[in-house]
Amino acid sequence: MTKAAGPFQNVPARSLTNWQRAYCGENLARLAQVNKTVDPIMLFTSAQAIGPV
Repeated sequence: MTKAAGPFQNVPARSLTNWQRAYCGENLARLAQVNKTVDPIMLFTSAQAIGPV
């Protein structure tokens, strides 16, 4: 059993308010910048992809 609270990365829950921040926390801005640099046209995407923030 885990005592962790909040969303788990491998369980998509787009119904969350601000789901990207809930999943990534303080890393969201950095991850969004990396994504913009590496994949500017969003070729690699999924339901949990970090897109434009």
